[in-house]
Amino acid sequence: MAEFENSFSWSKTRDDLFQQCKRKYYYNHYGFWGGWTLDVDKRIREMYILKNLKTRQMWLGDVVHGAVEEILNGLRVKPEVALNITLNNLRRRMAEDLESSRKGLYRMRPKWECGLFEHEYKFEIPDSEWNKILKNAQVMVTNFVGSDLFHYLKSTDVNDWLPIEEMQSFRFEGIPIFLKIDFALRKGEKLIIYDWKTGKMDEIGEDIQLGCYSLYASEKWGANPNNIVIKKYSLSTNEELKAKMDDKKIGKVKEYIRNSIRCMKESLYDKENNKAREEDLSLIHISEPTRPLYISYAVFCLKK
Repeated sequence: MAEFENSFSWSKTRDDLFQQCKRKYYYNHYGFWGGWTLDVDKRIREMYILKNLKTRQMWLGDVVHGAVEEILNGLRVKPEVALNITLNNLRRRMAEDLESSRKGLYRMRPKWECGLFEHEYKFEIPDSEWNKILKNAQVMVTNFVGSDLFHYLKSTDVNDWLPIEEMQSFRFEGIPIFLKIDFALRKGEKLIIYDWKTGKMDEIGEDIQLGCYSLYASEKWGANPNNIVIKKYSLSTNEELKAKMDDKKIGKVKEYIRNSIRCMKESLYDKENNKAREEDLSLIHISEPTRPLYISYAVFCLKK
C-alpha cells in the first residue's frame, strides 16, 4: 500500500490559521502528521490529539449543523419532520460527547471521540454553562423548523436540491481547494447556496469563503457566477444576509487565493514535497493570560 502523503491544499480555514500564527499553522498542517498511529513520537501524537480539540462554541456549531442536516435529509424521503426525534438525538449526542470528553477518551481515539478544549485545559465551567449550550442547541434547531425559510424549503422540489457531501473540493490552478457547503438548490436559472450560522452574524462584504462557494458551484454544478446567490442564515435569530456574486468579485477572490497559496508555499523548505520546518514558522507573541485561549492546541511551550 502506498504511503499516505501530506499533499498541499488550500482552504479559507487554513488561510485563517496562516494569517493568525505561523507556528499554529505548522502544528495543524505539518507537525501532527502521522499522529493517528499509537507508536509515533510522543510529541507528534500530542499535536494530533490537541489538533482535534474543539471549544464548546465550535462543538455547539457542529451538533446544530448535524441536526439541521438530519432534518433536511429526512425531507428527501418524506414530507414531515419528526422534530421530537431530532431533538432527542441531539440531546443524546451532546450527553455522550460531554461524558466522553470528561473521561478523556479522545486521548485514545482523538479522531472519533469528542475532545473539548475546556476539559483538556481543566477550565472550571459550571454546569449552568453546559446546560445553556444544550438549551441553545435545541432552540436553534426548533427555530429552524419553525422558520419561514424551512417552510419555503419544504415547498421546493427535492429534485432541485443539490447533493451535499461531508467535504467538497475543486481545483484552482492545479491546487485542491476544500470547503463545506451547508445546503444548495436550483431555482430556475439561479443557484442558491445557504450557509448556516450558529454564532455571530458578520456582514457580507468581500467574503473569500463565499467566493469559494461560487467557484465550486461554477466548476462542479456548471452554474453561471452571475446567477449564484449566497445566503448566510442565523439559526439563532432567523436573520438572513444575501450576497450576489459577479465576475469582478470572483476575480478578487481568485487573486486572494493565488497570493495566499504563494505565501504558504514560500514558507516551505521543500516546496515540491510539501515539507515544512517548525523553526521556519514563527510563534506569534501574545500576552500570557490570553495565550491558552488563543492557541487552543499544539502550544507545546506551555506544556514543557
